[in-house]
Amino acid sequence: MTEVRLFAESYILEIVVVVVWILVSIVVASSARRQARSGLAWLLCAILLSPIIAHLLLLLVLPMVELSRVNDAELRRSIERNGS
Repeated sequence: MTEVRLFAESYILEIVVVVVWILVSIVVASSARRQARSGLAWLLCAILLSPIIAHLLLLLVLPMVELSRVNDAELRRSIERNGS
């Protein structure tokens, strides 16, 4: 009975880790979207690499795109609405 309980606890822990990983990856995608980057691409990058590494890449390596360079009118309005 103890072995079953330990297995169930480790299984729950794995589920929690995966859920947190995905949630933090969504935060990275949201941050990328606010910087006029592809949210989907950064979400996949965060899920595959690591949310922490992807966020560091996003913040440190890639400078924020200036709003004047954004050609897509809908994306520009979205950025202006979010205050970024």
